[in-house]
Amino acid sequence: MSTREQIHEGVNRIGHDMKAVSRNLWLAGLGAVGAADEMGRKVFSDCVRRGEEVEDTPEELVRRRWRQATGRVKALGDRVESRIEESMSDTLNRLGAPARRDVEELSDRLAALTKHVEALR
Repeated sequence: MSTREQIHEGVNRIGHDMKAVSRNLWLAGLGAVGAADEMGRKVFSDCVRRGEEVEDTPEELVRRRWRQATGRVKALGDRVESRIEESMSDTLNRLGAPARRDVEELSDRLAALTKHVEALR
C-alpha cells in the first residue's frame, strides 16, 4: 500500500472516528437534558408535596374545616328557611289569607284611589 493510500485511509478512519465521537457527544447532551428534566420533575413534585405538608398545619386544617362546616350549616339553614316560608305560604293560602303580592297590589290601588279622591276635592 502506498503512502498516499495509507494517508487516505487514515483520514477516512479519523473522519469516521470524529463522526462517532460527535454522535456520542450529541447523544450524551440529549441524555443530560433528559436526566435534568426527570430530576427537575422529581424535585418539583417533592417541593409540592412538602408545601402541602406545610400548608396543612393543624391550625390551617382546623380553619379550613371550620370554613367548610360553617358553609354547610349556612346552606342548610337557607334550605330550612326556604321550606318554612313555602310551608307558611301554602298554609296561609289554604286559610284564605292574602299573599304579600295581593296586599301590595291592594296598597297600590288604595294609594291611587286616595290620590284621585283628593284631586276631586
